[in-house]
Amino acid sequence: MRIILLDAGFSPVIENLNIQITENGIYTVVGAPKSGKTTLLNGISGLIPASSGVILVGNFSPNWTVYHNLISFWRGSEYFYPKMTGFEHLKLLAKSQKRSLQTVFDASNDLKMINYIDRPVKVYPPGIQTRFDLALSSVEDKPLVLLDEPFTDIDEDSRVIACSFLSKMAQNRTIIITANQPVDAVDPTKIITLP
Repeated sequence: MRIILLDAGFSPVIENLNIQITENGIYTVVGAPKSGKTTLLNGISGLIPASSGVILVGNFSPNWTVYHNLISFWRGSEYFYPKMTGFEHLKLLAKSQKRSLQTVFDASNDLKMINYIDRPVKVYPPGIQTRFDLALSSVEDKPLVLLDEPFTDIDEDSRVIACSFLSKMAQNRTIIITANQPVDAVDPTKIITLP
């Protein structure tokens, strides 16, 4: 993926950034608040276009087809039906992706969400919300997973569970997470620092 310039409609947010990821794993984009981490994920996903330069996912520029087929990008509970339970969301996603319900149960068990899965997503605390986002990405089974600051405001138990699950997921896909501090990197050998 090569990115020259991204802007969020005002002035450039990211300039002269060249990132090439050629193998599966968990990569952490680290930067201070307002450094462009979320803008980078939005650019990779095709939600905002590069104003110059190129963004490639595989050999493709991000667009709806690429996003739909290659990228999983969940950004929190505001994008869900608040009265639906986690299970209902996961079941709906599994059906739309032609995945078995077993994938929903496996993700729920691995993420230790069984006590929450039948509750509406609007009541999930931050740690469970992060686990739910991971479950969605797992059920979706796309080769590129984007997670925006998944470890912000979560408890240590949820972090340990999430890191273990991410490591398992990264065996057959690329995961890019954002963080404010390098300490939040799951794999300290795969850190991308924004200026």
